[in-house]
Amino acid sequence: MSGLSATSLIGLQWGDEGKGKIVDHLSHDNIVVIRYQGGSNAGHTISVDGKIFKLSVIPSGIVKGAKAVIWSGVVLDQLCLIEELDYLRSLGIIVPDDSSFMIANNCHVVTPLHKVFDKSYNYSIGTTNRGIGPCYSDKVSRRGIRLCDIANDNTLRDCIDRMCRFYQCFSFWNKCGEIKDQEFLYNHLKGLYEHVEPYVKHPCDILRKIKEDDILLEGAQGMMLDIDNGTYPFVTSSSVLSYPDVFTKDRAVKRVGVFKAYTTRVGAGPFPSEIRGEDEGTLRMIGQEFGTVSNRDRRCGWLDLVQLRHVLSLCDVDFLCMTKIDVLDVFDMLKVCVGYKYQGVQHDDFPYDTNIQTKIEPEYISISGWKGYSTKNINHVSDLPENAQSYIRFIESYLNKSIKIISNGPDREDVFYTA
Repeated sequence: MSGLSATSLIGLQWGDEGKGKIVDHLSHDNIVVIRYQGGSNAGHTISVDGKIFKLSVIPSGIVKGAKAVIWSGVVLDQLCLIEELDYLRSLGIIVPDDSSFMIANNCHVVTPLHKVFDKSYNYSIGTTNRGIGPCYSDKVSRRGIRLCDIANDNTLRDCIDRMCRFYQCFSFWNKCGEIKDQEFLYNHLKGLYEHVEPYVKHPCDILRKIKEDDILLEGAQGMMLDIDNGTYPFVTSSSVLSYPDVFTKDRAVKRVGVFKAYTTRVGAGPFPSEIRGEDEGTLRMIGQEFGTVSNRDRRCGWLDLVQLRHVLSLCDVDFLCMTKIDVLDVFDMLKVCVGYKYQGVQHDDFPYDTNIQTKIEPEYISISGWKGYSTKNINHVSDLPENAQSYIRFIESYLNKSIKIISNGPDREDVFYTA
């Protein structure tokens, strides 16, 4: 073993667990933060001394000065990337076009056709309409466009022709206006690429440049949105778990599972522990539960330990990180889901049958809250209110997994270790 490390952060719920903040907390000058899947449908928020940074493409560690890589599993919206670079520049963060920020040249790119198709056909599952799903679909159907394809004029024209011949078979084609024109698409993609090209590198070149660095793998979305293991079809278009082995080779690996002290999800789909009523609004307002990318209200629910146990059986992690415990400070009593029933039958695991998912009945236990006491501005678990400590111990016991990192506020410094 080389003495280098690789840490992966995996969201254990439906995304929005606070991974961006934890990535920022774990980042430093001598680490490389890598986004390996997803696209601009991911939203990571970081608060630094009251200044808010919202990122959806660029790895979150760049705010703290870490090196950053966008790997080939990401589908890249060039326009979004350019806007994000300008946004960071406006906040005083300059991203140089050297080895401190690199993009694999075999990343597939999101086109205007993908976005229009997404809006036309995927409205019922609550996507962000950013074209991510159609782009992944074109990737696996071998009609996509990669960054390296844009670099070659003839290759780009061939790729655009192949893509257009497919999409012209759909009814939305007649509503596409100029974006169905192949010359428009060519000029659009080429024009954006001029701004992106300084950061684009061959994957092997990237690996050579980061071979002496520690690595932090920044997962997007969460396990319940995973294309294979989530609440299909109400899922994202990529595998949350699938980071390349090349990043962990010859490195000591740590896997960190991140979850909220309660549960949220954005968009349509099953959500067993969803709250309907006043408590949902309280969680949303205090927790500021609005989508980073979509700005939609997040649906809010009590902590679902059956769901968490389910994903932990699929992606074993070394330890847990719990975020937003401070949001629960206002509650006298808390509920925790510890079982499911469907038509009177107990379910010990999260079912994959969509019809059952929407009709299962959560079984709750009530746990005393700590209203009147604050979990904020605390940096040791023994200083938390006693009932908050009991809440943590109950979760650890049920999941048989240690919570080693706790976030108790929105700012960068509002994080502490339990041991």
